[in-house]
Amino acid sequence: MKKINWYVMMILILAGVLAIAQVSMLAFTNADRTDILYVGNIETFFNGDAVLIRDEKVIKIPGKDFIAPAIESGTKVAKGELIARSCNQSSVDILARYEKGQQKLNAEIRKTVVPSAKNDFEILKINKVINEKMMEMMLADTSATLNTVSSMERDIRSLTDEKIKIVLSTLPKESPLIALKKEVDSLNQRFYASSGAIKAPTAGVVSFVVDGYESKLKLQDFARIQWKDIEGVKNQDQLTEKGSPNNSLKLIQNFYAYLAVNVDADFAENIELNAFRRIRINDVSETINAELVLKNNVSNQKSLLLFKIDRGIEKTCDLRKVNIDIAKARSVEDGFKIPKESLLNPSYDNMDAQIALVRKHKIEFRKLEILDFDSTYAIVRDASPDTTGALQLYEEYVKNPQKVKEGELLK
Repeated sequence: MKKINWYVMMILILAGVLAIAQVSMLAFTNADRTDILYVGNIETFFNGDAVLIRDEKVIKIPGKDFIAPAIESGTKVAKGELIARSCNQSSVDILARYEKGQQKLNAEIRKTVVPSAKNDFEILKINKVINEKMMEMMLADTSATLNTVSSMERDIRSLTDEKIKIVLSTLPKESPLIALKKEVDSLNQRFYASSGAIKAPTAGVVSFVVDGYESKLKLQDFARIQWKDIEGVKNQDQLTEKGSPNNSLKLIQNFYAYLAVNVDADFAENIELNAFRRIRINDVSETINAELVLKNNVSNQKSLLLFKIDRGIEKTCDLRKVNIDIAKARSVEDGFKIPKESLLNPSYDNMDAQIALVRKHKIEFRKLEILDFDSTYAIVRDASPDTTGALQLYEEYVKNPQKVKEGELLK
């Protein structure tokens, strides 16, 4: 009689048990009757071009004078704050000489070997930060706004000025750099003496682009806006005519604005007045929640929508027309995404329903809050998440709840 190999026997027994378990799972699975809860959202967008309507106060200086900005476009200012200087042609020439002299001074400073070792650490630290800022500018992608890049440049100038002071403090009085610095400072003083201060008459956001629509598209007239008022509107450059002086700027007041956009009529039907929608302003990579305050039918195919926004004002201050995506979803929140046929007694007016869960092989109904829905899916969450038995991720639910009853075993 052959000796039994108990090791092989145990392997065969385990394999048999696994095979039986697998067959049992296949025999009793509810895959055709149930599904698993997953998190998701309904994120589809309508894309179109919108026109910005703002409360804008234009500040204009007379004649052929120029405006030299003292701050960046998009800066929030208080009443009485310096925002620019008015210049004649002589002042502009002095400013150009000053900027050229400052560039030369910066270049010479970079080549200078500091004789005093006591300042080496401070200069190396400043150089490190300057290099980091310059690398940020080099790596900035196309979505970086003009204000972002300008902020980096302003930081670099400030750091460079600090470095200049440290370097000059280590040099002898007869150094050519000392003389160059005095010349640059003199030009700067002459510019300020020959130019006039322009201060903000009220609080607001500064923009140095005046496009002529400031008096045509008024914030207080938003209820009377028609599509013909904004059709053909385009963005303007800072100078409307080549070679003409820039002698005006504007302040955007109230820190909110409207976006007017022409949309498909069927999209307009699915959004009510005072409803909120998520909007992406693609030109400046800004996502905001906007309130629909006006809806006018343009034709059977198109409708004019007007959204109120209170963010993105600084980034869009130099733009009049922007490309936007409007979310068709009612909610920006994620929830459990399930087919609409898996809801029991759904009410899309009250935005509630029930779901049939499978717990310990028994059917258990749970009340839901509907966050959003489209023709196929609903985004839901537990109506009482703070109580026991709240919905859990990957929990099993019945696909057709109309065919089951509370408390019965799922067969």
